[in-house]
Amino acid sequence: PVSLWLTFKQNWSLPGLWWGLTIGMAWAVILGSYFCMLTDWENEVERVMGPPSSRQGV
Repeated sequence: PVSLWLTFKQNWSLPGLWWGLTIGMAWAVILGSYFCMLTDWENEVERVMGPPSSRQGV
């Protein structure tokens, strides 16, 4: 949506497409990093592998 807005509504033509793509990718990196920092990775490992008593051969 940002690319279309910059390209057609703001009349940036081709640079608008590239800037829109850049803004979208930057936003994805920011959100992905934010959620990775908020994740309790110890809890996620425990949730996937189960409690230590249920692990066999690990």
